[in-house]
Amino acid sequence: MSPHSPAWACTSRSELAERALQWVTAPALTDLVARLGGPVPDAGLPSLRALRRWTASTLDTRRGVERREAPVVRRPAAQRQMVVDAARQLGLVETPDPTLDVYDSLIVLAGATTGNRLRTALARALLSRVRATDVVAVASDRPLTSSEHDSDPDSRADRTEWRHLRRCLDDEFGPLRCTDRTDPGDGGIDLSYEAPGDVAVRMLVAPEVNGIRPNTTQQLRYLRARSPFGSHERSLLVTSAIYAPYQFFAACRELIGDPVRHLELVGTPTSVEGCTDVLAQRLLQEIHAGVHAAVDIVDA
Repeated sequence: MSPHSPAWACTSRSELAERALQWVTAPALTDLVARLGGPVPDAGLPSLRALRRWTASTLDTRRGVERREAPVVRRPAAQRQMVVDAARQLGLVETPDPTLDVYDSLIVLAGATTGNRLRTALARALLSRVRATDVVAVASDRPLTSSEHDSDPDSRADRTEWRHLRRCLDDEFGPLRCTDRTDPGDGGIDLSYEAPGDVAVRMLVAPEVNGIRPNTTQQLRYLRARSPFGSHERSLLVTSAIYAPYQFFAACRELIGDPVRHLELVGTPTSVEGCTDVLAQRLLQEIHAGVHAAVDIVDA
């Protein structure tokens, strides 16, 4: 997949399975895996499962820690460029523009401090080109890390992911006026805001799962549980391009179905100029995440 390929969009469960198989057997991915010494996949489940095991043991360098805290893996410059070239074709560098003019909801997925700023700015820019009934932000109560504070010193007052995202939303859409706050009793938070121009903004803070901060799938599951999904029939997810494969497949698996008929993802571009070891590592990490999500869909 490249920036000129079809958008990250899906309208049915059967289409989702086709998209997942197409991505996980794409020439850019099979070539990269072969050059890194991994098993070249075909469309058969044994082959895809072997690929999933290999990426988990070889490309997954997080091992359960936050992305910025993973030890850096050193790679030669030629290999880093190879990773960038593959990532560009697989859709981790930039995403196409939205395909519709009108959406029921624009869903902003929370991330690190830099990601929150870029994603809320993209959401604001998108609303100058498309119409959406409301803006829904989905986040967790994850404490911000020291490296996040270093990249955004103002975030020290926020302390957590959702509070920082809320401030970024206020900077882009505000001033936000809170119209309702619900504590569902499950450890989560549900906040509703009114913004100038009659923009409705909602913040969903997903609770921990077994004492661990929720991942993207669990956050989207919380969105589904807390929202009247008739209002999300046509949804546009806003994230970062580097996470596009994993988050697209995870979101579609959780949300596509009655009454959600159109789910689409756009992301802020990934800067790849002068690719560093850290960037190459993050790209490979997210390729692994995409493989895992895609193979799970095909396997199911």
